[in-house]
Amino acid sequence: MEPTQQPIQSQPDVFTPQPKLNYLKTIIFSVLGVLLVVSITYLYLQNQSLKKQVLNQQVAPTIQAPSPTLTLKTVTSISIQPNETAGWKTYIDSNNGFSFSYPPDWKIEEKPLVLSDMKGHKISINVWQVTGFGYCYKYGSDREIMVGGKTAKTADGIGTGSTELCDTPKEDMEKLGNTFILIPLKDDGIVSMEKIHISYDYPLSDLNLAQTKLNQILSTFKFTDNTSVCVPTYQVETNSVELTAEQNYSVRCTEQRSEKDCLSIDLYNQKAGDFSVPDQISDCIWKNPTI
Repeated sequence: MEPTQQPIQSQPDVFTPQPKLNYLKTIIFSVLGVLLVVSITYLYLQNQSLKKQVLNQQVAPTIQAPSPTLTLKTVTSISIQPNETAGWKTYIDSNNGFSFSYPPDWKIEEKPLVLSDMKGHKISINVWQVTGFGYCYKYGSDREIMVGGKTAKTADGIGTGSTELCDTPKEDMEKLGNTFILIPLKDDGIVSMEKIHISYDYPLSDLNLAQTKLNQILSTFKFTDNTSVCVPTYQVETNSVELTAEQNYSVRCTEQRSEKDCLSIDLYNQKAGDFSVPDQISDCIWKNPTI
C-alpha cells in the first residue's frame, strides 16, 4: 500500500503594515517655518529702518545749519577777571634783591618788616639763617612751592598756646593760624643757610581769605637782577696794612646795607678836599638794582 501524500498547502501571504503619513505634523511644521521666515524678514526690515533713523538724526544738525555755537562769540562772552593785584603797592628790598606787592590798605613797618591790616592779618618778613620758627604753632607736613622762580617750602599751623618757647596766652593762640614760607636767598649749588622767612598770622575764621591773599602776594614776588650797593664817591687805594682815614671812609660805604645808612656817611669835606670837618653832604651813593 502506497503512502498517501499530503497535499502541499501554500503559505499565506504575510502583510507588512506601512506607517501612515502624519499629515497633521507636516502641516504644523510648515506653518511654523513660514512664520519663522516672516519674523526674521520683519525684524531685519525693522533693524534697517532704525539704522536709517539714527543716521538721519546724527546728520541732521550739520545739514540744517553750520553750527553757530563754534564761533568767536562764545569766546568773547567769557568774562576775564581783572588783575586782582593791580593798584597794589610794591616793596623793594634792595639789600637782598627781591620785591613784592601788597594791598594798598595794608600798613607796612620796617625793621623788622611787618605788614598788617585792620582784620588781624599780619605778615612778617626776615632774612636770616633760620633755625626755628612758629614756636606757638603746631604745623602739618611741609610742601614745596615755586616762589619767584625758586623752590620754597611752606607749611600751615594752628596756634597751640603756651609752650616753653611761646609766652603768648593759650586762649589767644587757639584762635590763630600761621603759614610760613622759606625761600632760599642764593642758588649756588650749596644748601643755602640764609633764607627769606615769610610768616603770615591770621584768624582761623579767615583761613580762606588768608590763603587767597597770601597766594596773591606770592604771585608778585620776584628777585631783582642784582642787589643794591653803597659805593663811595671818593675812591682811594687800600694797599697799606693800616687803613688811613681816606681808606676807612671808602670801606665804610661798602659796608652799608640800607639806603638810609649809606646816605648818612659823611666823613669827607668836598670843599676842603680833606677829612677835617664833615660838610653834611653824603659821601656815598646808593645804587638800586634793576627790577
